[in-house]
Amino acid sequence: MKKTLLILLSAFLFFSCNKNVIYSEYNDISSWSKDSVFTFNFEISDTISSYELDFLVRNTEDFPRQNLWLQIEKENNGTIFVDTVSVYFIDDYGRWRGKGIGSYYDNNFIYKQNVKFYSSGKYTYKIRHLMRTDNLVGIKKFGFQICKEK
Repeated sequence: MKKTLLILLSAFLFFSCNKNVIYSEYNDISSWSKDSVFTFNFEISDTISSYELDFLVRNTEDFPRQNLWLQIEKENNGTIFVDTVSVYFIDDYGRWRGKGIGSYYDNNFIYKQNVKFYSSGKYTYKIRHLMRTDNLVGIKKFGFQICKEK
């Protein structure tokens, strides 16, 4: 079973973005505490290209809501930008989105497209959930991916 999940995860990461992946990190979660922050550090050298920023989420049917509220904090050269976004796990017909087997669903949520990084250097994205529960269940993996758009 673990081998099958590993193959599916690899295929998901490979096909989720039909562009050049320049950064991808995926974190395992047993219970996502309200105080837990996922930190993603990467460097940008190409300031001419456009990028797509994606959230990679593996959830189960144990997730108690239809959506997930996230706070995103971007930092570069001392400048901090904070954003809030909601991603939906359930469609208008009450079905789970994403691809998966059994009660596991892999989702690739596009956070932003046509993003330009105007200065080269180190970037940090910090992401936390803004749900009204202290320990969020049903999220098994959370990741962040950056693809260079063609």
